[in-house]
Order: sequence, then structure tokens, then C-alpha cells
Amino acid sequence: MDDELPCGADDLSGSLRLTPIGPGEHEARCLSGRSGRIYGGQLLAQGFLAAVTDPRPVGPDFSYSLHAHFLNAGTPQQPIRLRTVSLRRSTRFATTRVDIGQAAVQLATLTVSAHRDEKGASHAPLAPAVLTSPDTALPARGGPIPALDAPIRQPFDLRHAALKSVIGSDGRPQVGLWLRLRRAPRGPVEQVAALIWASDFALTRVADVEHEHRPGTRQAASLDHAMWIHQAVDLSQWHLYVLSSPVYRGGLALSAGRIYGAGGELVASVTQESLLRRVVS
Repeated sequence: MDDELPCGADDLSGSLRLTPIGPGEHEARCLSGRSGRIYGGQLLAQGFLAAVTDPRPVGPDFSYSLHAHFLNAGTPQQPIRLRTVSLRRSTRFATTRVDIGQAAVQLATLTVSAHRDEKGASHAPLAPAVLTSPDTALPARGGPIPALDAPIRQPFDLRHAALKSVIGSDGRPQVGLWLRLRRAPRGPVEQVAALIWASDFALTRVADVEHEHRPGTRQAASLDHAMWIHQAVDLSQWHLYVLSSPVYRGGLALSAGRIYGAGGELVASVTQESLLRRVVS
């Protein structure tokens, strides 16, 4: 079922590369998303890497959270600049703000918090039942899901997951996707960055799944993005991404996702608010 790719297109490492240009400052390049603007998932992944590597590295035995606001659209024709500010450092926590700009325009601001893992009680939901295996599933298509040949998608194998129940426990429709990397990045921190990248693939899609029949030209823009990485990530294995949209009102859509590992354990939780409208000419 794998789609053929040009040589090297499945290597994410180059697209995650940051170039240090000064204390707490990096430069990077971004790929285009479906709209022709910079792809937000890559921007977040690069911001995460800047936060956990500068000014002092944060190791792999941490859980992470990320909270970001998209402020302005960026163009892939120009490099971005990432500036980090350390907000908190202790033996257990490291919190860093990252401001991302292009020329004189601020594109996004995000905070990344890292917490060293501790032993203690735990609980988490198990993955929902799925009717088909990823090995027989079809490549994911439709709506704003990136096209099969889109550069932002090529490092990932993304397939439809047929959930046993298409209605979640809150009564809202839910969509399932199988997700893995075609080629694993270098280390555990890069694995987390790859998961952040892929988390942005279908969040506006699930918000629109009940409204795709409405007339007009669809316009969507992500406004903010929050993510919690609960445990180590191994994207060489299949992950199940289950998405839903609890509320859509006044042009603003809230989407939520849960990402489960190969053993059914919850690996990450995601939320995003987006501006979603249809314009009738």
C-alpha cells in the first residue's frame, strides 16, 4: 500500500534542521502547506526543538507540553527566525518561550514545558476498537488532508483507520487515522518533533466533516494549538490518531485528538482552535 516517493523525500531530518545564528536564536526554512502559506505543524516542530535544545538541552526522559498561538501567515520563500527565552529551570521542570518571526512579522509564539518523569500512580484511556489493520488500510485522502505527493506529508505514511464506532462517548463524530514515519529520525526528541508535525494534518478536517456539503469556498486557518506528550514516542511503529470536534460556533471550530501507540497506550493529546468558514461568491 506504500506510495512511491522520490529519493530522499521520506527523510524528515533536513526539514527539522535549525541553524544557530546567535545566543538563543536560530534560523530555519519551512515548507508550504495546502494554502501556500507555511505549514503550521512544521513551524511548531521547529519551535519545540529550539525550546528543548537552547540554552541547555532537555533530555529524553521528560514529558512535554506545548501551547502555541499562530499570529500571522508566513511565506515558504523566506527563512524564519526562532528566538528562545528561558522562563523556568529546575531539576524537574524547564519552561521556554519561543517567538517565531519572518522579516519584521511575528508568525507565532509558543511555550514548551518539559517535566522529568516521576514514579507514581497513573491512568489513561485505551485506544478505541478499529475494524481494519493499517497494513490493509487505504491512504488517507479528502478535504484538507495533505495530498499524497505534498512535501509536508511525504515523510509520513498516513492511512484511514476504520473505527468500530464513528460516534465518540460525547456523541460527536470521530475520525481515525493510522500514522507512522517512513524513516525514523535520529533520536527521541526528534521523534516528539515529528509527532508534533503530524498532529496538524487533519484537525480542521474533522471540524468540517458534518458541513462539507455546504456551498461556498472553504477557508480555514489555525489560530492556536496545544499538545501534551505523555510518554516516549516510536514513530517507526503504527500510531492511531483519533480526532473529533466538540464545538463549532461563530466561525470558530475546536478540534481535539488523541494519539495512541502500537500497544494501545495514550501517547499524546491535542487540541486546536481554527477559523473555519465558507464564502459564497
